[in-house]
Parts: sequence; C-alpha cells; structure tokens
Amino acid sequence: MANKYQENDTKNRFIGQASIIYKVLPNLTLRGTVSQDQYSYNYSNVLPTGTLYVPNGQYTGLKADAAETNTQVTGTWKTHIGENLHINVLGGANGRKFQNNYLKLDGQTFTIPYFYSFSNLATSSAVPTNQHTTTNSVFGGVDFDYKSLLFLSVTGREDWFSTLSKGHYGIFYPSVGASFILSDAVQLPAIFNLAKIRASWAEVGGGAPDPYVINLGYSVVPSSGQPLQNVTPDVNNNNNSITNAQLRPYTSTTYEAGFELSMLKQRLGIDFTYYNRETRSDIFPAAVSTTSGYSSAIVNLADKPNLRNRGVELLLTGTPVKVGDFAWTVSYNVAYNTNKVLSLLPGFNTVQVANSVGNWAYLNNVVGQSAFELVGTSMQKNANGDTVFNAASGLPVMSAQHNLGRSVAPWTMGLTNEFHYKRFGFSFLLDGKFGNKIFSIFEVYATRMGKLKSTLPGRENGLTVHGVDQSGNKYTNTIPVANLRPYYDNYKVYSDLFLHDGSFVKLRQVIFSYSIPTAKLGLSKLQSASISFVARNLLILYRDTKNFDPEQSFTNSNSQGFESIGLPRTRSFGLNLSVKF
Repeated sequence: MANKYQENDTKNRFIGQASIIYKVLPNLTLRGTVSQDQYSYNYSNVLPTGTLYVPNGQYTGLKADAAETNTQVTGTWKTHIGENLHINVLGGANGRKFQNNYLKLDGQTFTIPYFYSFSNLATSSAVPTNQHTTTNSVFGGVDFDYKSLLFLSVTGREDWFSTLSKGHYGIFYPSVGASFILSDAVQLPAIFNLAKIRASWAEVGGGAPDPYVINLGYSVVPSSGQPLQNVTPDVNNNNNSITNAQLRPYTSTTYEAGFELSMLKQRLGIDFTYYNRETRSDIFPAAVSTTSGYSSAIVNLADKPNLRNRGVELLLTGTPVKVGDFAWTVSYNVAYNTNKVLSLLPGFNTVQVANSVGNWAYLNNVVGQSAFELVGTSMQKNANGDTVFNAASGLPVMSAQHNLGRSVAPWTMGLTNEFHYKRFGFSFLLDGKFGNKIFSIFEVYATRMGKLKSTLPGRENGLTVHGVDQSGNKYTNTIPVANLRPYYDNYKVYSDLFLHDGSFVKLRQVIFSYSIPTAKLGLSKLQSASISFVARNLLILYRDTKNFDPEQSFTNSNSQGFESIGLPRTRSFGLNLSVKF
C-alpha cells in the first residue's frame, strides 16, 4: 500500500530580458528594457484506494501559470559645470504586470479502484483562480559629484497600484543620500586606504499585497437545486475577509548613517551602518468575530508610525594570509535589529496576527512591545516554583495568557572563508540566527500520542506528581497507567512546554571551484570560464530544537514563530559552469 501513494510535481521556468540603447546626443542616452519571469507548475497527490482513513482514495492537484512582465523606458543625461561638478540626470517610466492563473483540483472515491486519474473520481471539484495586478510608475533622479569627494543623490518616484481604488491608488515618495570620501579630503595615517562616511533618508510605498481586496467577489457554490453564490474566500488561507474600498497605500520611511574603512593596503575592511525604519498606514487583516461570517477585515492601521525597526549592521573583511599564489580572505557580517509596535487601529492596543492549530499559541502585536510576540499559557506556579494542581481534576492549573518571547530573531550573522591557490578555489559559509522563540505544533501532537521521551515516565507503575493545590496545601497524586494518555493529552494547553530557543548555526554552503585556462583553448572571444561544485544546507552545527529543524516554518508570511510538522531544509549538490564572452 505504501508504494501506491503518489506525489508528483513539475515546474518549468523561463527568465529573459531584452534591451535597446540609443544615443540621441553625446550626453543623452535612451534605453528600453523588457523582462519577463514566468513559470508553469503541475502538482498531483494521490491517496490510494484501500487506506484506513480514506478507503476509496483521494486526489489533489494544482495547475498554475504565473508571469511577471516589466517594461521600462529610461533616459540619462550627463553634464558638468566647470571642472569640478558633474551631474547625471535620470528619468523614466516602468510598467509591471503580474498574472497568476491556477486551477485547484480536488476529489474523492475512485470509481475504478487503482486507476488514479482526476477523470475517475465519483465526486470532484475544479476551482479556478485568476489574479492580475498592475503597477505603473514614473521616476527620476539627479546625482551630483563634486571633485569625486562629495556625492549627492536626489530621487523621486510615483507609483499607481491596481490593487487599490481610484483616488487612493497613487503615492509619491522621495529620497536623498550623500557620501563623503574623507580619505581624499584630508591626510589620514598611512594605514588607511579609504575612509568614507554616508547618510541617507528615503521613503518607499506599497499597495495591497493581493488583488481583489477592495471589493467583495462572489463564487458559485454547488447545491442540489439552483446554484448558489457565496463570498469568495481569501485564496491564501481560504478565510472570508471583509474588503475595504478605502484602502490607502502604506509608506515606510528609513534614515541611515554609516562609514566604510579600508586599511593595511586593503587587507582589512570595516563597514558599519545604523538605520531606523518606520512604517505607517500599514495594510493589515484585523481579526473579527466569526459569527459575522467573516474571520478578518482588511484595514489600514493608524495614519502615524505603526512599526519601528531599528538596528545596526557590521561587515568585517580581511585577508589574513596572502603569500605567492595562495590567499585566504575572511568576511564576517553581524546585524542586530529591534522592532517595536508604536500604534495599531484607533482604540486597539492589541491585534492578533496569527494563531496555531487548536489555538494553543498566538502571535500578537501589542503597542509598546516587540512585533509578532508569541503568546500562550503555562502551568501555574506558586512563589516557590511549585506546580499548582486542581485537586478535583488532578490536572495542573493553566495560567492566563502571557508573552512567551520574540518570534523574530534580533541577531543574525554570517561567516565566509575563501581560499585560493592558483586556479583552484575553496570557500564555505556559516550563518546563524539568535534570540527568537519557536512554538512546536509537532511536539504537541507527538506528546498527545505518546511519541516523545517526555511521555515515558509513569508507563510502568503510574506517574506520581507533586506540588500544591489551589489553596496552597501540599499536593501529591499518582496518575494510573490507564489514565496516562488523557493526562499527557492535556499538556497541549500549556504552551511553554513546547517552546524552544530558535537559535542555530549552520554550515550553509561549500564551494570547490576551478578557473579554466581559456587562453589555452584557442577561443579569442572567450574571456573567462570556471566550473564549480556547490553543496548547500550541509550541517546544523548548533541548535536547541532537538526534534526539528529551527528553520522549519508554519508559513512563508510574516507570521513566523510556529513549527508545524514541516520538512527540514533540503541538502543539495550541484555543478555550475560559468562562461563569459
């Protein structure tokens, strides 16, 4: 029976770009570019005839076609004022079109046993979804270069989003940035090859992430008589959401400052950045009572800063060894980011972002706290740390909901080592994240089913528990073997039992390379060629999560912090051939 399960998927992808450049005047250049990224995807999953839980079989399939096309026209004009001031002016327009068309196929009961085809199902449904979005943009910028010492860049951009209503779909956002080459302006000690300082301020904007969230859509619902219509659910989570024709674009404002140093004949480098980013009028699915027939309402948050991200980034580069044909270079980057919820909807201090299966844990945004905080319960303890039991039920008392920790790691790092000897190269990358928490839904189910080692105590002679009752008196009880399963099953309501530190360090990538001596091949137009062996996701060097990969995720959205019986990252091996003409 196990060999009759089927799961197949095929993906074909095409990425292409074409450009044309026309020099109108010596200082004026026009460029036109068209690029496209498209793919087709076919997936099928078959539960065969004869399984205990689906005796007559089940079929699930997906046929998808997606394409993103960008058409862009730009003009560049270069000039100068005197000998010292150079000016570069850029202007242009861009049109982005995205189409995602897919057909979801579901059905049960194969009419002819063991013939696994969608056409062989007694009951089936085919639900098409068509998502089309367009973003039109105009943009421009001016760059100033004074003596190759002081650089100033000013830009502006206007976007119009098809996912928003007329009158609300346009937004303008500017930016300004400057840098100064200090090492060329003043005499620095000889160890410095480059000293550069920089600062910038920028706004960016965005529309609704999905089409058709400004007006309700309706779908035909099969019935025994006249077909009915119902509100079309969200294609991402199959929930009904209240749409909002008054949605506005959101904006994100960032300012940053930093410096770059190169020293010891470029053997040592330091790049430091401090940034502050605030988002306002963010578009958010606010939870509503399901008795309304909906699970959420699409709204803009308050028209003031909603979320702040603030942090630092540091990049250290060095060449510890460089002797003859051998060189060893090191690059280490570390970043720290702290976020804070500044405001939500008027009159609200807490918004639920997501919940786990069974509502055993939540992700909440709370004003004044970090974004995407994990929230749940625990076994109630007294001042001495003793577990408080309900003497009537014999179960630990469940605490009120409280914060369990950050779901987003504040610390990230990466370490790359590269070794080169003549035409041979070897490099490896270590990376990691630190400081976040993960709630494991897998461990909840494994505990309820008695699959974890933590459920072994008590299987022979019963489980004796100690603590205090709700009146503060000492409490001792023995759970008989026959009642162990419901006792451990009740652990699902204590969120902190399944909470882990999500920190990890991984050997992310290893590359062996060889640079082919193109001059010996006798091909004059061949500039360079190399062949590489690449391996990714090789080892987990450190983790606190013993039963799952800390990068396993409940979803690919912002709702991180839940692990839900996902597959670990796939280890991959490949050969790359790079040729340059």
